[in-house]
Amino acid sequence: MPNENLGLSAPRVYRTRSGDLRLGSLDKELRKNEDGRVDISFGPKPPAGQEANWLYTQAGQKWFPSFSLYGPEKAILGKSWKIADIELAN
Repeated sequence: MPNENLGLSAPRVYRTRSGDLRLGSLDKELRKNEDGRVDISFGPKPPAGQEANWLYTQAGQKWFPSFSLYGPEKAILGKSWKIADIELAN
């Protein structure tokens, strides 16, 4: 992501187990892929080995993601980059 700092707010849910959940580029445990991308998992339980990149969502409840970009680079400001769609994983 062409961005100095990323703030990924928790999926906005009406009730969470842990209050306000967040992941961000300053989280020391956040795992990046070799190409610098970050995969985030959402759900009631983390996939094995993905605990650092997981955000809790309550089963059966509606939610939506919220992203905050701090220090965006030219690709974001010029709109040549866009965030990837959330994909269903098995």
